[in-house]
Amino acid sequence: MKLPYLVEEQAGGRTYHYVRKGKGPRVAITAQPGTAEFGRQYADALNALSHGQAQVSAPRFQWRHLVSAYLNSAAVQRLHPETRRVRRRVLEQFLHDWAAKDYRKLEALDVIEVLEQKARRPEAAITRLKAIRAVLNYAVRRELVATNVAPGSWSGTRRRVAAATRKTRLPCRSCRPCARLSTPRRPATWCTW
Repeated sequence: MKLPYLVEEQAGGRTYHYVRKGKGPRVAITAQPGTAEFGRQYADALNALSHGQAQVSAPRFQWRHLVSAYLNSAAVQRLHPETRRVRRRVLEQFLHDWAAKDYRKLEALDVIEVLEQKARRPEAAITRLKAIRAVLNYAVRRELVATNVAPGSWSGTRRRVAAATRKTRLPCRSCRPCARLSTPRRPATWCTW
């Protein structure tokens, strides 16, 4: 059954759903179609649009727009084709969650949440961090944001994730992830795995 005012768009191999009346603003629906959450978000979006209370960021300030501009930039086109492919794949992994986010309001904790999803695989988390940092560096160079909120290193991020989630931190000098991340000048002394 087709719902009124529901708009579907295909981008990056994914389907995005919006509620839009005529040529007015659109409100993103992040839940999967057919679920109770989707119905609730759809009803809330219709209600917000009919009362003029829709909280919609301009499309040019959405994370999806920034990622698209970054991937089409000359700097990315100069990268090795395999690096471009990996960077695109990594960014698309969490694009669905961040697609409608206003990148100007992005905070370090948002980045840490995305990295925490891959905390069991530090190499995957580091790759994610590099991709996010590259997109935000692009935004800083274009003066779209003032600063890059992505943390400078994964080891510092691990400590903040552990502190934020109040996990028990154990001294570690020998587990494989910590051994890979440590250097002779800066050994890994705390483990969150």
